[in-house]
Order: sequence, then C-alpha cells, then structure tokens
Amino acid sequence: MAKKQEATVEVVVEEVAEKKNVLFDTAHKALLIGFGVIGMSQDFIVDGREEMNKLFDKLVGRGEEMEKESREWVQDVMKRNKKVEEEVAVEMA
Repeated sequence: MAKKQEATVEVVVEEVAEKKNVLFDTAHKALLIGFGVIGMSQDFIVDGREEMNKLFDKLVGRGEEMEKESREWVQDVMKRNKKVEEEVAVEMA
C-alpha cells in the first residue's frame, strides 16, 4: 500500500509541476503581450508623427492655394466694381 501512496504522490507532484509550468508560461506570455503593446505604441507614435507632418504640409499647401485664389477673386471683384462705378459716374454726368 505504501507503493500505491508513493505512486499517487508522484502523480500529484507531476500534475502540480505541469500546472506550475502552464501558469509560468501564461504569465510570461502576458508579459510579452505588455512589451508588444509598448513596442507597437511606440511604432504608431513615430509613424503617426510622420503621417501628421505629411497631412499638415498638405493642408498648408492647399491653404496657400486657396489664399491665392481668394486674393485673385477679390481683386477681380474689385476691378469689376470699380468699372461699374466709373460707368455709372459717366452716365450720371
């Protein structure tokens, strides 16, 4: 009967050891997941900064185009307005 108890104890010890290994493996994987999140966050920040700079430059460029087009449009309207004023002044005289 002592041998049977020894065998049972050995089986229990082996089962505990296996569960211990599973627990440590799971904890290790959780740690690796944390490192992965940190690494991917850093990559996103670096890549995102470059993308934001590209977007910023594109928006500035488009804003400059719009400013130029707006100035030309305002000048055209002012010329037309001046021409109409001159024509009205001539007709009134």
